[in-house]
Amino acid sequence: MKMSGILSYILVAIGAVLWLLIGLFDLNLVAKICGYGSIIARYVYVGIGLGGLFFIYVSLAFRPLRNL
Repeated sequence: MKMSGILSYILVAIGAVLWLLIGLFDLNLVAKICGYGSIIARYVYVGIGLGGLFFIYVSLAFRPLRNL
């Protein structure tokens, strides 16, 4: 569980940087590296999305929102 938590944290950080590049510079790094609309780019996006969902799950399951 610890390794998957670290991996999901890394994927969320990568996703945040990718969205920052898209928002600030209109630069889609995944499409530039993997090719626009390629199956590899789709796998990268799905992997980052699943990592984000797992990060949300781990954050809520093991550190509930107590101080709201």
